[in-house]
Amino acid sequence: MRGGSSYEILQASEETQGDFKVRSAEYGTFNSSPSSLESVTVYQYNFNSNTGNTFGYHPSQLDLSVNPDLINTLESYAPTVGDFKYFHFRNGRDEAFSDTVTLLEMREENSLDNSAFETTVYKEDSISDWTVGMSIYSDATGTSVTDNYVDTYATTNDIDRYHFISKNSSGVWVLVRCTDGIVTHVEAVDSVNYVRLAEMYSVSITNNPYETRPKGKISSVKPWIEAKLADPNAVFYRGSQSVDYTTVKFSINGNSYNRDRYRKVLDLEGGVLGSVGSRVYSHIGPLNVQNVFHKQLVSTDGDSSLIGASDEDRYGVGVFSPWKDFVNNLEFNEQPWLLLEIDKATGLISDREWINL
Repeated sequence: MRGGSSYEILQASEETQGDFKVRSAEYGTFNSSPSSLESVTVYQYNFNSNTGNTFGYHPSQLDLSVNPDLINTLESYAPTVGDFKYFHFRNGRDEAFSDTVTLLEMREENSLDNSAFETTVYKEDSISDWTVGMSIYSDATGTSVTDNYVDTYATTNDIDRYHFISKNSSGVWVLVRCTDGIVTHVEAVDSVNYVRLAEMYSVSITNNPYETRPKGKISSVKPWIEAKLADPNAVFYRGSQSVDYTTVKFSINGNSYNRDRYRKVLDLEGGVLGSVGSRVYSHIGPLNVQNVFHKQLVSTDGDSSLIGASDEDRYGVGVFSPWKDFVNNLEFNEQPWLLLEIDKATGLISDREWINL
């Protein structure tokens, strides 16, 4: 990748942003004559919902040949922009997948309806699990899933690829990538670093008039938060840097520079968001740092001197929420908060509960 106004190769960067091309023939041949197909409900996500530089390089540089290895030239929605190339990945991760699987997992844990995210694909019923090299179809007659797919970012068809989210036979979330109707990658959150980490936002509930939040375990903190939310006379402060929901009782801050303060990273490997016994991580760089995401995470070690201390000294409770889902325009009460109780003596999550707003 070339960056900044000099357009020089970023020699010191590692997987900071970019894309990959796949020669699907290396993974198999599309089966155009399937014997018996079954429909499978999976979850869609917009893998072109790029949150970084739309074009993959400095927008004032109009020469399309500068980054020839990026995905094909596409025309964006803005008619004045014209044709440019763009990237899908930033900091070595697929942010569209990470945000969507976090939302799906959160809603599933709270028994909320995920049908808005569902779509249907077809596969050979003799293949029991997602496997590299298998063929994926868009209908029961055997049409390749990529034949009629129109790119959601561009006004023209993308390269023949289609990605979706599902669970494997072990119940683990997986990202399935297809090119030319053939599965080329099956990436599970329990084994692939760049898809297993979920970043959530710290919830701000600074109230007016100010009242100190209880300290200690979830059993002390949760009732106080719920009481505040239920109080029609409670007024909550809106920070100038915050992003708030339609129903304003709290806010989340999207500040990119104080990322370690406003966001925390949870490991999905345990099958839930922030399983008991796992760690809460902080990202030490801003959003535009030129380093691989999962290599920039730190956590707090335990302090054994706190063993035997009072609950108020030993435990701390963090309140977290995903980013507001603007795509599906979910309601305020469909965005539960996750309370994580951290045992400071061990540095590990000791308890977890949801607040359903």
